[in-house]
Amino acid sequence: MLKSKVKTLLYVLLAFIGLYLLIHTLKVVLKKDRWKGFYYPGGNLLRPIYSGDFLTHSDCILWAEGLLDSRPQDRDIRRSNLYECGKNCELSDTYKYLVKNKPDYKFRDYPTYVCEETF
Repeated sequence: MLKSKVKTLLYVLLAFIGLYLLIHTLKVVLKKDRWKGFYYPGGNLLRPIYSGDFLTHSDCILWAEGLLDSRPQDRDIRRSNLYECGKNCELSDTYKYLVKNKPDYKFRDYPTYVCEETF
């Protein structure tokens, strides 16, 4: 009797572990990367222009190049000093805390993002 209960418990536990692994694997496989553009007018890192989210890195680059085309004053600045595209960016916890708890935070209009990687 005890053996059958332990066996049943083991099967249930293995089923939950299998289900967890399946769900986790599907999340990883089906996850779509998001790209966010950061454009630094005049090479000024303190006052960026942020894009919306893009599905591809190429779309992000096209957005940044479009801004560059519309800003002749930036044409002599190296592209690496003007823009970058970040993959799967999220607002930083520090920024969220400052906005929530410091109403006079002077950079609240310029959020800080943390990205998996930037190019």
